[in-house]
Amino acid sequence: MQCPQCQGPLRDIRRLAGLTLDGCAGCGGIWFDRGELQEVLSRSGREIPPGAPMIDPIASSAPCPRCAAPMQHGGIVSAMLIVDRCAACGG
Repeated sequence: MQCPQCQGPLRDIRRLAGLTLDGCAGCGGIWFDRGELQEVLSRSGREIPPGAPMIDPIASSAPCPRCAAPMQHGGIVSAMLIVDRCAACGG
């Protein structure tokens, strides 16, 4: 998989809340597969239901690195936590 921001390779290089996540050595981005972000937030005391609506979503300029579908860019949990999310595969 390639990073949707800088096109660098995504590799299993990040450990967060006991999970091994795909990370980009180029830009420092982290890719969360379906359910991984919810798990990290849950372990830190925050809850977010799967499929929770995004805050102020707009179309992302980056395609999903997992399935190449268009992603949405916006806040999740709060307007301060900005993510790109794929509605097709849940990443």
